[in-house]
Amino acid sequence: MIALQHETLAQMQLAKPLGITRQAFQARLNSAGYAALKEALWAFEKRDYAIKDIT
Repeated sequence: MIALQHETLAQMQLAKPLGITRQAFQARLNSAGYAALKEALWAFEKRDYAIKDIT
């Protein structure tokens, strides 16, 4: 997803190469569940998945 790869760019900058408006870009993000995906990704990245020795 282009929005996740280039989070620092404005939506207008991301929409232009696709040939769509910022509003159309925003609508596509909303319909794809971008907010939930971004939150889930953030939670996944913050978790420590290191294997701990249980002995």
